[in-house]
Amino acid sequence: MRRNLALILTLILFFIVYNILLLKFLPKEVEREEKNKKIKVEPKSLNIPEDEKILIENEYLRIFLLKKGGIIKEIELKKFRDFKNEENLKIYVPNFITPLDTLLELNKFDEKSVVFKSKDGLISKEFLLLDGYKLKVKFKNVNFFLFSFLPTIDPIDEKNYNLIEYKRGSIKKHNLKNFSDIDFGGENTLWVGSETKYFIQVIIKPEYFKKIVKAEGYREGKFFKFITETVDSFYTFIGPKDYFILKKEGYLLYELYPLGFWIIKPFTLFILYSFKWFYGTIKLSSIVIFVFTLLMKIIFMPLTIKSMRAMKKMEDLKPRLEALRKIYKDDPKKLNEEVLKLYKEKGVNPFSGCFPLLLQLPVFWALYQVLTNEIMFRGKELFLWIKDLSSRDPFYVLPILMGLTSLLQQFLQPSQDEQTRRIGIFMSIFITIIFLNLPAGLVYYWLLYNILGIFESLLIKRRIQR
Repeated sequence: MRRNLALILTLILFFIVYNILLLKFLPKEVEREEKNKKIKVEPKSLNIPEDEKILIENEYLRIFLLKKGGIIKEIELKKFRDFKNEENLKIYVPNFITPLDTLLELNKFDEKSVVFKSKDGLISKEFLLLDGYKLKVKFKNVNFFLFSFLPTIDPIDEKNYNLIEYKRGSIKKHNLKNFSDIDFGGENTLWVGSETKYFIQVIIKPEYFKKIVKAEGYREGKFFKFITETVDSFYTFIGPKDYFILKKEGYLLYELYPLGFWIIKPFTLFILYSFKWFYGTIKLSSIVIFVFTLLMKIIFMPLTIKSMRAMKKMEDLKPRLEALRKIYKDDPKKLNEEVLKLYKEKGVNPFSGCFPLLLQLPVFWALYQVLTNEIMFRGKELFLWIKDLSSRDPFYVLPILMGLTSLLQQFLQPSQDEQTRRIGIFMSIFITIIFLNLPAGLVYYWLLYNILGIFESLLIKRRIQR
């Protein structure tokens, strides 16, 4: 029993440390605009004229540009909704601004490409919309331009906003507090940009640029300022932080998707591929979670049966264990020897009841990664009061129900001694407290798992008793 108690205390300690680490490494809240007022840019250098717009588009994007100057003024993501007004998501980002824009006029234009040139043809700005979410850009005789930071899109973005770069084989993330002191770019940089919780906007292959500096932008926006010595083309990606889309786009963009540490990554990928397949068939996020929960319950059922059989054996051994405790009450060493001997004789492992829980932990952590970050669950409702499966239940109804079902499961287990039952009740309450602020989708999964587990326990218990 001491070993059992030690194992439970170790698990509790692990949960506490894990949650502390989660809080430590969660992206810090974005600093307010007024804290960055020290960064100044001449207003006239960002004087964006209001003019007639032109449109280029593909299956995924609509890009609106000013007819004079060729400034990207607005980008519409056709596959995503703005939940405030129930329209396609529009991102207002004045991009590719140069001091020579007043000299540029529309030269060529079709559905997916547009060219702006000066009257003498010496200065030009070209855009070619490729498949997916990628845009090819080319300048001629322009020594610098401004590239906008991605604006916050969802309310949760204030806590999930970063400036991002891929440099020397790893991703570096920065909040806005000290962005004026960061040196972006250089030969070892693959891409530079910004991210919200569900979307990213990056310039790809900025090794063409000599230096990148930071500046406060037009109308309280913020920009990267690219200074270049050579004329060359590059790409920009603006779209969802979807693992499969980013994997297809290349340039190691998929590494922006938070798969978890290396032990968890295989489980996260398994869940991602499962959800993608289920969602492609079912189209309802809440049903996808239910089907996945049922799948997990079926996979872990043999372990659950083995665990309950072991607990039933422990229940049958209870009279003999009590007798041994009375006989060797003054000799703890001998008592341990006899108890272990009895366990070996009857083929009982007193810790086998914990194995299913331990084996489910990697799946649980991987689910946390997916249900917290997967754009599939962005703004997806569960019940009337739960508008976003990736955010916590605002009224804590799901965590409380999950805690009650956990307690009920404790009372359905084969008879336990008083100390073990107390530990089980304490763990149920402790886990409920942890779940209060976890994503509603994750709590929903655990609630379903508990409910299925209750029916499973009743069926297995009846079978074992027979």
